[in-house]
Amino acid sequence: MKTMRKGRFHILLSFAAFLFPFLAASQTEKDSLVRALHGPMHDTVRVKAYFRLFELLAAPDIQKANLYLDSAAMLCKQLKNEAYTAELNFKYGVLYKLKGELDKALEFLFPALQYYEKSSNKERHADVLIRIARNYDSRGNDEKSIEYYQQALDVSKSAGY
Repeated sequence: MKTMRKGRFHILLSFAAFLFPFLAASQTEKDSLVRALHGPMHDTVRVKAYFRLFELLAAPDIQKANLYLDSAAMLCKQLKNEAYTAELNFKYGVLYKLKGELDKALEFLFPALQYYEKSSNKERHADVLIRIARNYDSRGNDEKSIEYYQQALDVSKSAGY
């Protein structure tokens, strides 16, 4: 029994040692992004930093992630850039899905979809379709979910993925 515990401890310790560099790297990235936001930078770079902070924090701290996304939204409004606005809509769709607000998520995902259908960014186009499909899947609407998953597959295939 004692060797069994010792073996589990070594496995756990090995796993922690394996994960530590990844966890430390993401913490370091968060810290440097936050520091960078306090310095001088162009608004487009600032928006990208807010987007990345949202991505890093969405799962562990949804409220803080929401604040960064709101900051990006203010800048996107000033920049009047369609690509940033579409990405903002996509990220708000992700945020509201994580919060369980499925209707609100779709309110943001569909405008993002309209933009990405016209853009050359087929990878993000497929991502948006997958997020919409997952939203319908969470609602138990299998028919709509399959429809959007199929569209995502078609887009991916046409782009050579």
